[in-house]
Amino acid sequence: MKGLVIFYVFVFELTILTYIHSAGIAVVKSDSLKAYNKVLTGISLESKLAVEEFDMKGDKDRGHKIFEVLNSKRPSAIITIGPEATLLAKKLVKDIPVIFCMVPDHTKYGLSGSNFTGVSLLLPLKTQLTILKSVTPNIRNVGIIYNPKISKSTFNELNKKATELGLTLVPVLVDESEEVVSSIQVLQGKVDAIFLFPDPTVVSSVDVVKEIIRFAFDKKISLFGIGEEMVKEGALLSINPEYTSIGQQVARIAQDIIKQNIKPGLIPVSDPESVSIALNITTAKRIGVECSMALEIFTFSAYNEYPIKVYK
Repeated sequence: MKGLVIFYVFVFELTILTYIHSAGIAVVKSDSLKAYNKVLTGISLESKLAVEEFDMKGDKDRGHKIFEVLNSKRPSAIITIGPEATLLAKKLVKDIPVIFCMVPDHTKYGLSGSNFTGVSLLLPLKTQLTILKSVTPNIRNVGIIYNPKISKSTFNELNKKATELGLTLVPVLVDESEEVVSSIQVLQGKVDAIFLFPDPTVVSSVDVVKEIIRFAFDKKISLFGIGEEMVKEGALLSINPEYTSIGQQVARIAQDIIKQNIKPGLIPVSDPESVSIALNITTAKRIGVECSMALEIFTFSAYNEYPIKVYK
């Protein structure tokens, strides 16, 4: 059995050594997720250099082995997809350019260094608020649910932007996830919309999120959610990253670093260049905004070349 294990390790290393090109780009996926594969498609479409894929398959030990070989073979750049591959690269890769993507809330991981840069997974919340105002120009009062111990600064930034856009934010402060459902009742009759952002107290519980969606649907309040899954569940609208576009973006950054000999650490982490808009048409009908909102969304999306995904 021990000999068999050694044989498979040898085959694994040999496979990597056979396919990696030192003049190309190595792409390391954290796992075989559909979203990650869309990023890989974008990289392959955009890159003019050889691209080789390596899949950790959710296995940290496998990831260690991949990076050990990459450090030896030294590709021109490494693109990491997902937090697991990115954190391993941060730990193990010191002098090969690394461009990360698909890392939620990347700022909390300390992903900086002379050889590190990347593309953020989400648009800045202020930009999302601007887009939402553009596609729903009639909203005036917007509910914001957050834990002040965690997200006070985020709320303050959003409030400044809201004032510029002619919006009034109506805060609902919670200290515990269990308080959310009862606390949001005060929003009835006071707001036209609710804008969710990734405050862990508010959105970490699937059950709490479902209750927020149910409340907004029942009270005919426009709920701007986080991601397509919330829209599928009944949120009215969400602004989402386009994964193929993110892949194209990181490929361009990698090629610029290689061709121009730029230190990655001098390149700020970029916002996504393209997003899609998800709309739940059943919810829009329930609220009574389907015709006007559809027109605004299609006009805005056509002008900015943003894809639209409709759910019901």
